[in-house]
Amino acid sequence: MNTKRAQTMHSWLASEHARLHLVTAWPESARKQILLIAIRSSIQGLMDDPEAASFLCCVCRARPTSILQRRPALVVQKKAA
Repeated sequence: MNTKRAQTMHSWLASEHARLHLVTAWPESARKQILLIAIRSSIQGLMDDPEAASFLCCVCRARPTSILQRRPALVVQKKAA
């Protein structure tokens, strides 16, 4: 990671991963699922950049399954009548 751009990309990925880890701790809800989809999409888009591809989240590395691969079923809440 030699360039300022690579450092910026890694910082951006680190902040997205922090968001991901915070949101996964929330109770199950439709909002949680939508945010997880958005965060995962953001991370995947950032990882497409060759300078960001070397980023490794220390929290994700410590887990047996990547949090990016876990995709729980979408929770749909019914509105009270």
